[in-house]
Amino acid sequence: PLPVTVIAMQPTHVPVSVEVIAQTEGAKETEVRAQVKGILVRQLYKEGEAVKAGQPLFQIDRKPYEIALAQARASLTEAKAKVQQAAREEKRLRELLDKNYISRKAYDDAVSDLAMAQAAQQSAEAAVGKAELDLSYTTVTAPVAGISHRAVKSEGNLIATGSGDESLLTSIHQSDPIWVRFSLSDSDMAGLPGGRLTEQHITGVELILPDGSTYSHKGKMN
Repeated sequence: PLPVTVIAMQPTHVPVSVEVIAQTEGAKETEVRAQVKGILVRQLYKEGEAVKAGQPLFQIDRKPYEIALAQARASLTEAKAKVQQAAREEKRLRELLDKNYISRKAYDDAVSDLAMAQAAQQSAEAAVGKAELDLSYTTVTAPVAGISHRAVKSEGNLIATGSGDESLLTSIHQSDPIWVRFSLSDSDMAGLPGGRLTEQHITGVELILPDGSTYSHKGKMN
């Protein structure tokens, strides 16, 4: 008799492998908008390149805001001078009041004038702070790190503020983490347990790059 090989058949689970075309995209898209209006004078980044948080992307004309800051600082200097003048007057009238040379009302008026001068100085200081902030906003920086998108506005355009398209300059896609979106056909779904794709059914997810290599990091189903 010829020798034969006998194999005992046993049921087992065989994993189902499905390969589909997918599209990568950033987990978040952040819009880059202008916070002050003016003429766009320069684009400071190359479209499509990775940018760092805080990296300058656009430059809006600084001159009007430099002038506004200079005016605000001049007003602050004037307000400080008025405070010093009102303080000297209050001190002089207080000494006269102690000697009963003036009425109480005259001194109270001097105290009120000093308080109003101090309030005007605080308002001028706030105006300087706002002018400095507006000037800093002329350099539009990246709010987050990621991959830059195309520039919506070109040099020479008048940039407005607000939530509309007038203030939108570009967008940044955050690539960490990154999403990989895909869909399955009816025939692929039919081969899955229960005809459904759930996290419990997934034993591993791999990303095959266009050159045929496998991405080093394993994926996770969401």
